[in-house]
Amino acid sequence: MAPREIHFTFGPKEALKKLIQAHPDRKLLLFQAVTDKERYMLFDYSGKETIFSGGLSYQVVRQVEFDKDWDGFFEFRYLTLDEDEQKVFRAIMDKWVRKDGRPFGLNETVILQSEKKNFEFLMINVWEAEADFVDWTNLKDNELQQFGNAGNDQALVVEYKRAK
Repeated sequence: MAPREIHFTFGPKEALKKLIQAHPDRKLLLFQAVTDKERYMLFDYSGKETIFSGGLSYQVVRQVEFDKDWDGFFEFRYLTLDEDEQKVFRAIMDKWVRKDGRPFGLNETVILQSEKKNFEFLMINVWEAEADFVDWTNLKDNELQQFGNAGNDQALVVEYKRAK
């Protein structure tokens, strides 16, 4: 059963590892930012109420699931979508359900909506490899390039890998 909520928090690696040890009943994943080796994020997809005091919580809006291992190269894409943009975005996601309608190397997509701001979305894409993500990002016909974040023309994209 897919979770209805996903929670995140950020902090030092050792502090986040202590949270993992203190909550073995949770589905917790530790991530390290690709561009900032000192930035860590803890991801709780247990579907239970948050254990994080200063974290972020999102509602799962849609999940296009191809691989349940949560393994690969992670793209966290933050989007601000008005009502019309949400319709276009949903149509793009409808195409991604078909294998021939989604980008090459994409294993899984989870669409989340902020619990506090209903126009704020987070798209988590799990790629086979970083090269697949880079190739797709540089395509001129990349349909997601039309969506921005918080008044900016482009989405905020943060790349992560699973931390050990």
